Amino acid sequence: MPAFLPRRIPVPPGEFRRRCWHLIGPDTHPVVAELRARSAPPGSAHGTAILLGAEFGWEDNARLLDGIAAAGRDGGRLALVHLGAGGASLLRAAAKEDPALDVRCVELSAEPSARAIRVAVSLLNSEGALPSLAQVGDDGRITTTGWCPAELPPVVTGRTRTGRSVVVTGGLGGLGLRAAVVLSKVYGLHPILIDVLEPAQLPPGSARHLSGLSATVLTADVTDRHGIARLLSTTDAPPVGAVVHCAGLLTGGPVATTTTTALVRAQRVKVAGLEAVLAAIDPAELRQLITFGSITAEEPHRSLGCYGLANELLRRSTIRAAAGLPRCSTVAAQWSLWSGAGMAQQAGAVQQARRMGMTPVPLRAGMNALVRLFGWPPGPADAAPVLLYGG
Repeated sequence: MPAFLPRRIPVPPGEFRRRCWHLIGPDTHPVVAELRARSAPPGSAHGTAILLGAEFGWEDNARLLDGIAAAGRDGGRLALVHLGAGGASLLRAAAKEDPALDVRCVELSAEPSARAIRVAVSLLNSEGALPSLAQVGDDGRITTTGWCPAELPPVVTGRTRTGRSVVVTGGLGGLGLRAAVVLSKVYGLHPILIDVLEPAQLPPGSARHLSGLSATVLTADVTDRHGIARLLSTTDAPPVGAVVHCAGLLTGGPVATTTTTALVRAQRVKVAGLEAVLAAIDPAELRQLITFGSITAEEPHRSLGCYGLANELLRRSTIRAAAGLPRCSTVAAQWSLWSGAGMAQQAGAVQQARRMGMTPVPLRAGMNALVRLFGWPPGPADAAPVLLYGG
């Protein structure tokens, strides 16, 4: 099936034009002084700039929604400058729904250079056909993210060891349960299935899959850090050698009517859930970490801004976690929606997604891709997001 890896594409600067900026964010943000120094007087071209830091906090959801609402009400450019926190997926989804929004998102390093700050402010003030998403390096170079075709690794059985467990969050869901079956058969891993559902609540088809699988089922909220740690520490399953984080909430609706509560609920399952599982296992034993994200984090779609942001934050958390997992292969898999199983299938949204231009991932092809992703090179330097479309 088609797979793609990100690459940086150079971007030329546009023509400079001063704007009168309304700032949403802390006054200590590195770009504040430069933005104010190069801001135009009131009555000039208007802009709303949202300023976020190096890591996303729950309070940043309100900043994003406030900025989107202000730009929709007052007009002018809507900009985001962050130091690694993310948030661009929500703004780009809002612009998809409201073409009047002029969105420009810029990412800087956690401690940007003075040159990078000047270039970033110039980008916010620039005119012309520039991409909505840009990164500015400390050398002042401007790039945007493109995606190039990639070959997935062949099936490699030597890196996983029989007698180890694989934790699958959302393990009783359509995708999680099938992933557990496939990984058990191919790699001999013992599945530990974590889900808020109980086996008695499964539909007949899923119940049959579970009945044929020798698995440990843990009924728990994946965001319950202490509960996950307690359950994993008391199970008699083999040591955990792999984690597949499938849990998620498919939250839809226009960005203009989205609430901070909905944003946080979706993000907690993705981000806090991953953190809870990783905190409960021995990182020295972990050999594979694969998180199930969504292409909505990379390509904006109408009514999926909330879901896209949750998956953007999951992707950033996954790559960040790789820094502490030197012997582990780490992949943030950004899937198109699945057909044959998964939340979209259960919600009857597959045909609607096709009309939106999203090509579904067939179940067999997707599971084959998952098996091949287990052969991804280990080490933080090779941790990567991988975009996976249906074929």
